[in-house]
Amino acid sequence: MRFTSVDTITRSVLIQKRLPLHYYLQILKYSCDCLRELYFDSLLIVNTVELTVNQEGHFVDLPCDYVDFTKVGVRRGQFVQPITQRDSLNRLQNHDTTGNVIDYGGVATANFEFPFWPGYWLFQNIDDLGENLGRLYGFNTGAARNGFKVIRERGQMQLTETFNSPTLILEYISDGQTVNNASKVDPLAQSTIEAYDKWKISKNSDIEQSPEGLAYFNQRRILRARKNELTPWDIRQIIYSNYILAPKQ
Repeated sequence: MRFTSVDTITRSVLIQKRLPLHYYLQILKYSCDCLRELYFDSLLIVNTVELTVNQEGHFVDLPCDYVDFTKVGVRRGQFVQPITQRDSLNRLQNHDTTGNVIDYGGVATANFEFPFWPGYWLFQNIDDLGENLGRLYGFNTGAARNGFKVIRERGQMQLTETFNSPTLILEYISDGQTVNNASKVDPLAQSTIEAYDKWKISKNSDIEQSPEGLAYFNQRRILRARKNELTPWDIRQIIYSNYILAPKQ
């Protein structure tokens, strides 16, 4: 895949606006600001790390450039098995008399025991040929043993005490704080960043409804449309998921 760079975009704006190299640092700053904003919702640069789980407190430390997660799971060979988000996890850690982080104990596993033998459900709602008819409505992730909760004030991700893997796979969106003139940029975003630079060096830099501001927002809209992978089939599936009964063709 081919990339451009922040340096190339900055020099391109200098040439287009017929400005000397003395404006390089100023426009470079605008380019980096724009790229950092695009990281959040348009370019969605995703990093993947394998984090070591603290076995005493059952948590992992989040990367310093973490913004939001896209996938959290455990390694299963070449695959990543996702784990569920559990908002009911306690945000406070348990400590012993000396202040060390310890488990809460058996309370964490008390509610995970399945009330029936799981195979019981396999013999319900079957036809005369032994085919399962489904109809097991209302099941959710409440019985999942592995779960997590992001606790931003601690800069950590808390895991359930039943989590038994020594490591955690985290795919997350970066905040782009490490952007510099050598940073690689998707070529689809070049026009958007150039439009932002032209807007910020104009006399109307504080007016969003100025011609330069509108040009930037229009380029950003085009960028998001180009990066959007939503297909007509995906839209149909979203609509279908909101119906209890499948629509008839």
